[in-house]
Amino acid sequence: MQKNIPAVSIIIPLYNAEKYIGECLESILAQTFTDYEVIVVDDCSTDKSVEVVKSYFEKFSGKLRLILTAKNSGNPGPPSNIGINFSTGAYIFFMDNDDAITETALEEMFLLAKKFDADVVHCKRYYRFPADKKYSDKTARVLHKYLIGEEETPPAFVSENILERIKILNEGKLFLNLWTKLIRREIIFQNELKLINGMAQDMVFTCCLFLCAKKYLLVPNAVNLYRVDPNSLSHSSKTLQVHVHQWATGLVQGFNYFEKFFGKQIFLSQRLDAKFSLIEIWIRECCKYLKNFYLQYPAWQLNELIRKEFDAVEDKSALMAFLFSRMNMFNLKADLQEKKLKELQQKISAPTT
Repeated sequence: MQKNIPAVSIIIPLYNAEKYIGECLESILAQTFTDYEVIVVDDCSTDKSVEVVKSYFEKFSGKLRLILTAKNSGNPGPPSNIGINFSTGAYIFFMDNDDAITETALEEMFLLAKKFDADVVHCKRYYRFPADKKYSDKTARVLHKYLIGEEETPPAFVSENILERIKILNEGKLFLNLWTKLIRREIIFQNELKLINGMAQDMVFTCCLFLCAKKYLLVPNAVNLYRVDPNSLSHSSKTLQVHVHQWATGLVQGFNYFEKFFGKQIFLSQRLDAKFSLIEIWIRECCKYLKNFYLQYPAWQLNELIRKEFDAVEDKSALMAFLFSRMNMFNLKADLQEKKLKELQQKISAPTT
């Protein structure tokens, strides 16, 4: 007998989240929409996360799968890729292991996907969920003060024009995280989309998804409760060397991934301006984080660490050329701003007649 294909595959990369993974799974059990499968991929947790997930097998009545990795990757990207490969649903929805979703989340997104025949349903808003606040079925109704995003507008497709989409990305008008999107599984496999094993892996994935999914639907719904936890992977304190390694690795991997992605897209491979713009968006986002290190540590210490990171990259000529041109541009902009400031100061200090 052929197994029924679920409408939605929920993928949860898991690492040391014994404190929250139960609440995450409870929010899925509370869904008004039940045609789903849940795939949890544990990345060698050292706490009791796996035991907590196993305790939910019976409650999910066969809808919950737990996959264990052989080696810790240090990043949600590889476990998420494993989850994608094991998924069978028509659509895929990603969740962080410490987040939750509202009771009607899957129902809202799936009905919109079917109504508009959308490749991606992109929720423009979400709830910020404090780490010290316990989730319950009624939480979403009292979290309006944490709501983030633009004013509520009707569901609408994004233009299929690639240059217009790159402009939207450049203006920072989209959330580039994965957990605000319901994605047609076929789109991921057709375009061979994967998550890199580096920081901001969801941003690389989302940018490429945004450029290759034709029917990209923006909706005003807020269904995800994002837990702001200072001890999570993205917020936890690490040594300078670990920070630099993670961001330098992500920078290199992201750049290389974009290069391969462009080679598969006819339009992008022919438009260097579009390619350049998208990579610049990525570099700019990475530099936002790297800049924080430069404010805290001596330049010589950082430069030495970054040099070692790039020395380990076999083919880095394209990336280094891009970074060189960007740094020159940044210097030119800084010179122009300084020149304008001096001119303004001279105008202010000039004697009046």
